[in-house]
Amino acid sequence: MGDGSVRPVDRGKPSAALIEFIESKPEVLSNILKKRRPKALIPGCGKGYDVVALALHGFDTYGLEISGKGAATARQSGLPSDHINNQIYQSDQSI
Repeated sequence: MGDGSVRPVDRGKPSAALIEFIESKPEVLSNILKKRRPKALIPGCGKGYDVVALALHGFDTYGLEISGKGAATARQSGLPSDHINNQIYQSDQSI
């Protein structure tokens, strides 16, 4: 923690609440995916763990991150772009 490489909020995996939802409500996800390919916007996506988790479960995902370093790391997630539309946007901070 002292070297600045990992912040306390960076657990290295998707949020606990998202993991719990995905694991405990498979019928909800199944019903959503039957109708259409859903889209998910993850503001403050950090390194993109939630973006990846939802993309791997059938969502078109879009992450929004103000940190250039976080957005750059998220872009390197390795998601196969041929069947997953995952996009990470960096805020221009001009607001």
